[in-house]
Amino acid sequence: MLAFRWHDDAARATVETGAFVRELSPIGANPARRHVLQLPSPNRPSSTALTVRPAAWLGSAAEQLARIAALQEDWDSYGAPPISRARIVAACDLIQAVADDRAPAPTLVPTPEGSIQLEWHSHGIELEVLMLSDTEMEVSFEDLLGELPEYEEVLSFDLTLLTKYVRLLGERAQEGRDG
Repeated sequence: MLAFRWHDDAARATVETGAFVRELSPIGANPARRHVLQLPSPNRPSSTALTVRPAAWLGSAAEQLARIAALQEDWDSYGAPPISRARIVAACDLIQAVADDRAPAPTLVPTPEGSIQLEWHSHGIELEVLMLSDTEMEVSFEDLLGELPEYEEVLSFDLTLLTKYVRLLGERAQEGRDG
């Protein structure tokens, strides 16, 4: 389980998963009980909690989301805005929808426009998902092994195709296939 929370009282973000604790700030936590990532988040005063089903790479995704949530104005030194809470929530929802324990961890990348892109580049698959809004994402898929056709479209609520691509990645990872 992955839980992402913004806390009203402490102006911080918390990401919890598994049985480990990692801190990116000096906020105390019990390492024997849970995986917690806590980051100052003064621009995000409300509270949100999200849950993602288990996958081997949740710790990595949690850490990446926490780092992205902590970005401040001008984080890229070219005037990029901080990533909105709504976009963090949308990314967490997307991870929940497509999580596959067999697939490798996605790389979560903040964009200068204030969004998040999820990327998988392994096992003969190039898959990129750019969060265009809180409900729309641009999906770009290329199968370097040639088993499936290339795909580049904007998706809204039907994640069937995106889930299929992540599951294919998981199957190939499990089989040890690479492109």
